Amino acid sequence: MTMFRKSLMGVFLLLLVGLTACLSKEEYSEAQIKAFMQQELDLKVTNFIKQHRQRCQDDLLQLATKQVDSILLVDAFYKRDTTLKPHHPSKPAHPVIKTIEDTTKVKPFFKPKKQEQSGQTNTNDQKN
Repeated sequence: MTMFRKSLMGVFLLLLVGLTACLSKEEYSEAQIKAFMQQELDLKVTNFIKQHRQRCQDDLLQLATKQVDSILLVDAFYKRDTTLKPHHPSKPAHPVIKTIEDTTKVKPFFKPKKQEQSGQTNTNDQKN
């Protein structure tokens, strides 16, 4: 509050010096000069108070905005959807390779020469 009073006194002194330099005593009476100075002083004080209140409101609004933003960011962080990116599937197990047992008989490429016997060879050849 002392800073406010010092600045107010400085403004008042400058106003007083300025008005006494600009106004001659012949045109205005002492009471008119004091009334004019008081009017100007009241106008400056009200302007100062308005500016001070506006500055306080702006600072308070900025502080409240920062707090609300931080609360919204924390809330959004905890409510975020983590299912946007699917997990990688696990690798499948290696297939079991089955061994097949070959049960077919191998046929020769060439027929073996049989010894010719007189009756049996002809009958056997005819049956095949």
